Amino acid sequence: MAIHNGQIELLAFVRDNITIATHVSKLTVSRFPLPDRFVWSHSSDRLLSAKDAFRFLHPPPLPLDWAATIWKSCIRPSHSFIFCQFMHNKLSTDGNLRRRGSLIVSVCSLSRSQAESSNHLFFECPCAAHLWD
Repeated sequence: MAIHNGQIELLAFVRDNITIATHVSKLTVSRFPLPDRFVWSHSSDRLLSAKDAFRFLHPPPLPLDWAATIWKSCIRPSHSFIFCQFMHNKLSTDGNLRRRGSLIVSVCSLSRSQAESSNHLFFECPCAAHLWD
């Protein structure tokens, strides 16, 4: 993007992206020479710091209300571990393995009817539904 004679000239990649072009076209260009400055709207002083950028890119995790409940002595650690993996979508299902780069054909081993995923295995699979009922 460049400004010539008070007019904004968009680069080709900005012109081709309607969303960006619309936002840029709404900008007001000052006719008076002012020093350029960055404004970071995600901080109270509107200045960008490395700390603010890191917090924006890596927000703190939300509190896990269920975590204290599942890690109790009356629950087998293996069950707690599987539940924790399920809640974080980290089970080694066909869908997750494909996302990690494994080339496999996904089919539920139990019902042989749908692609294997955490939701299918625990809630949608007819075999799982039979266990829950």
